[in-house]
Amino acid sequence: MSSPGHVFVTGVVILADARPVDPQRGNRNVVFDVNFPVKDGKKRTLGLLRYFTPEERVGEMQKVWDNPFTEAFIIARITTMPQTGIPSELIAEEDAADYAFIGDIAEIIFTEGANIHRLPYIMATGATTAYDSVNLTFSMVPSQYINIPRTVLEFPISCFIDAESKKWKNKKPMPTTGSTISIGGFLTKIKRDADRQPTFEIELDNIAYLGRQSVTSAGNIASPGHHFAWQYDSFPF
Repeated sequence: MSSPGHVFVTGVVILADARPVDPQRGNRNVVFDVNFPVKDGKKRTLGLLRYFTPEERVGEMQKVWDNPFTEAFIIARITTMPQTGIPSELIAEEDAADYAFIGDIAEIIFTEGANIHRLPYIMATGATTAYDSVNLTFSMVPSQYINIPRTVLEFPISCFIDAESKKWKNKKPMPTTGSTISIGGFLTKIKRDADRQPTFEIELDNIAYLGRQSVTSAGNIASPGHHFAWQYDSFPF
């Protein structure tokens, strides 16, 4: 059963096949076929991700129209690609099911020569739907609103803890069913069922249990003795 939440992905990707969402309204609202270095069955993972170009970045974004493939670091809000309901002109592949993700890009930072084989990092918040303390796995199905389909969609997650990792040597966290949690971890692969519906397998890197948090008084925060700050030439504010 799904729960309200959110899912974000960050990582170095390849942006491909830029096309306007509505050609009559110009190129600022654009969708990409975004290539992720993760296996989706036997092929690479694709996301159909939208980006609305701020006015001050119109010139910079010209490179995605001039090049069929553009390397970039992105931050994006994502969920599972629905198999129906997406306008056919936005789908460059043969079938909507060829995409694992659909979502909205919050930030694009163009890169050159970055390691494009690094696994993407997923951050997700939602309620635990099941757990297995023997096999060190748990699942969650956060759901959130995405712009293109204009609806709330689910994102099935199967999260696992690496039993050999020194990170979890002393204690292996295992949220029980119904726990509201926020996790971070690396997307290792995508599994499809007989209907081609995906489940996203994530290796746990970080977990927080959500609830009432104590607030530290500003007067009790120690001031560091040294400051090491980057000197920017100019600030946007």
